[in-house]
This record gives sequence, structure tokens and C-alpha cells, in this order.
Amino acid sequence: MTAVTNHRPHHQRFGHFRSLALAAAICASIVLVPAGTIGAGNSSVVSFTIDAVGDADVASDTGSAYADYRITPTDPSNCVQADQTLGMFAVFNRKIDSSGTRCSPPGTLRQFRIRITAESACSRIFSNYGSDAVSWPGSGPCELFFNDNPRVRIERLFSNQTRTAVAFLTEMSGSTISYEIRTDKDATVTTIGNTSIVTYMSTAHLWEFGNGKTRAVADAFPLRLQMTLTRYPQ
Repeated sequence: MTAVTNHRPHHQRFGHFRSLALAAAICASIVLVPAGTIGAGNSSVVSFTIDAVGDADVASDTGSAYADYRITPTDPSNCVQADQTLGMFAVFNRKIDSSGTRCSPPGTLRQFRIRITAESACSRIFSNYGSDAVSWPGSGPCELFFNDNPRVRIERLFSNQTRTAVAFLTEMSGSTISYEIRTDKDATVTTIGNTSIVTYMSTAHLWEFGNGKTRAVADAFPLRLQMTLTRYPQ
């Protein structure tokens, strides 16, 4: 298995967070390869963006699409695996195949960025992840800008579904605690052909995993996001 070294970026303020979100909107309609006909129940791979929607709380790191490496297998920078059956599960900074290979070339680490406005949630995640992952002055809002194992889970897509749960999973090496930022309600799904748009503008909670426990911790906070997902046959 290829060793992976994660280089943490310097944290940036929310103004830059919004600039990244605006850049993500430009990429929302990216089409990487012609989409084929996909039969019901077949597994597909996914390209997706995190779009700018007003004062969005979730943003991309670069504004570029998160493209599954199997869509353009000759491009080593596509280190995302995004599988879609009924829902979608995406693992960033990984190229996982039958040989167990993981890939993360220099300069291609992908992240999502999430603004959290509940101090109790900020305190919790900052105490376990520290300033390498969370920008927080000790009061007010914070921003999760990095984690070693970013993942996104969407439960239902592309099957005449109009609502879905959404979760952003985080993990830092060296910490026995991991977190999931989970929507309190289902997001709205709008599907046209092989493209779905997931929109959410309500509240979320920070869920904590570790020490044999799984629980929601801290106060609720607003979570505004939009994601555009396009599926392709494997």
C-alpha cells in the first residue's frame, strides 16, 4: 500500500471560504465524459461539485469538481472514489482498487470546508482535532477546513427520490474521536437525467464517534448547501 503524507493547508478566513464557494458554482455543470444509459440498480461512478447558494456553509477547497478516478483513469489527480447505487458515498484522497491502492499525489489533496456557528460544537471538534483542522478563535463561529479522511454520504439519489439525508464525515489521524456533520432533516433532490441537485437549508448536528459511543453532541447550527452530482456507468 502506498504511503500517504497529508500536508495541512494554512487555515483561511470565511471571506476566502465564500470565494471558494463562488468558484464551485462555476464548475457545477462540468461534464467530464459522455453519460451512457444506466439501468436501474446498476452501480455507477459520480462526479460532483459543492455549489454556492447564497451564504453557503459548505464549500469546496478549490472549486473544481470531485471526479471519481475511474471516470478519467489516465489522470492521477482524480483521487476520489464516489460510488452510486441507491445513494452515494464518496471518499476523498483515495484511489481504492482491487489491490488496495490508495493515492494522494502532491498538491491534489481534496477537502470540503464547513462553517459551524454553534460554539459548543466548535469547542468539541477543536478540542479533538486542533488548529490543524479547525479555525476557531475560542468563541463565535469556526470553520472545519481540513481532515485526513474526508467523506460524504448521501442516502438516496437517481431513483425517483425527492428527499435524502446528507452527512459529512471527518477523521484525523492521531485522534480516537471522529465526527459526522449530519442534516437534521432530509435535503431536497431534483433529478434531470443523469444529474441530481441536492439542496439543504435547515439545521444540522455534530455527531461524535469513539470510545464505543455514537451520539449527537453540542447545539444545532444552520447548514446551507447545494451539491450537483452527475453519474456515469462503470
